[in-house]
Amino acid sequence: MEQLCVNEAGPVCPATVSGDDRRGSKANRRRKYIFSDQIDHLIREIYLSPPKAKKRPGIRLLAKKVGMPHWALKKRARELGLARTKELPWSERELEILARYAWMSDERILWFAKTQNAMLRAV
Repeated sequence: MEQLCVNEAGPVCPATVSGDDRRGSKANRRRKYIFSDQIDHLIREIYLSPPKAKKRPGIRLLAKKVGMPHWALKKRARELGLARTKELPWSERELEILARYAWMSDERILWFAKTQNAMLRAV
């Protein structure tokens, strides 16, 4: 298999779109993008080249080459385990609140969180 770089000017194999029928159920109308091994390889190349980079400008270039939206390529990167949404670890105060109110139902905890947030905004 020929290895292509994102910076090459030549076209990459075009994206395959299935379910482009306008009739039928909503699930049949939804566009589904089918990724080839070559596209997966190019996505990996973009995400693994500078491992700690904050931005990935190569994704938009690749999206133009393969004829897919950039969000579809980013979603595929998440599916391949290359990208993820990182959440901050819980603070000591949050863990304390969780331990204190763990006996409550989910609805009650949501109500409590909303009231606490409103009180903090008032101060």
